[in-house]
Amino acid sequence: MAGPSRRRRTVGGVARLPPAVAGGTVYAATGERCAALRLTTGEPLRTWEVRDIRGLAADGVGW
Repeated sequence: MAGPSRRRRTVGGVARLPPAVAGGTVYAATGERCAALRLTTGEPLRTWEVRDIRGLAADGVGW
């Protein structure tokens, strides 16, 4: 069972998969956008505007 929510962030679009956590960063993706958020604060670190995240390749930030 999941614990209580600590913060919420609107990324935009409909979630296609659950968020992933790596190295203190939360990656949240929809069909329209992918966002890297700081795990401790939820602060946006970077956002990618994409039509289909399946075509998104890894870059120097890790996504």
